[in-house]
Amino acid sequence: MSSRNKGLFLVYEDPSTKEIVGTVMGGWDGWRGWIYKLAVSPEHRRRGIGNELVVAVSDGLRKTGAGIIRAYIEKENEASLGLFRELGFVPLDDFVIVTQGRQQ
Repeated sequence: MSSRNKGLFLVYEDPSTKEIVGTVMGGWDGWRGWIYKLAVSPEHRRRGIGNELVVAVSDGLRKTGAGIIRAYIEKENEASLGLFRELGFVPLDDFVIVTQGRQQ
């Protein structure tokens, strides 16, 4: 098990129910920090949970040595794009994502 990405998979529990209602997954490749997946259950959105998770994983990525942090967000996901913009992330147009295997 690698210790490089230790502490970069975070969950958010609803304080009253102890139910997991949000999660974020980060990774550091030794050069850049990446936020791969952010999810908050629909009934818990617009409460700052996504914001807290992104800030926490970003802090964790910086502690590992990441000077640049990027996130994967689907173009059509306006809610996530808005959240990341509010947190100072800027969309880039200079990359093309290629994939092999099963398409979704």
